[in-house]
Amino acid sequence: MSLRKYPNPNPDGSRMETGPVQFGDDWPGIFIRGDEACYIGFLLSQVLKQLKDEVCVIDRMNIENAAGLLSSCDAHAIREQEDRDAQVEDAGSPT
Repeated sequence: MSLRKYPNPNPDGSRMETGPVQFGDDWPGIFIRGDEACYIGFLLSQVLKQLKDEVCVIDRMNIENAAGLLSSCDAHAIREQEDRDAQVEDAGSPT
């Protein structure tokens, strides 16, 4: 899943905090700040290691996918990837 960027919805410019969020008439969901998401992803991975074979294959796959999605919110890794992408674009453009 690719990163989707939206303007800050808070009129005062304050940062979004972790918690329930609803867009228009859509179902409410959960916004989890990136630093918290990364940590929760790490914790889920650690729990899976501890449980080993006690979790069925389907549940393990779902938890691994959730952990990966949460861990993908690492702002440092996203910025590094954006920098690499920009370098590739610059290398391909005529000077």
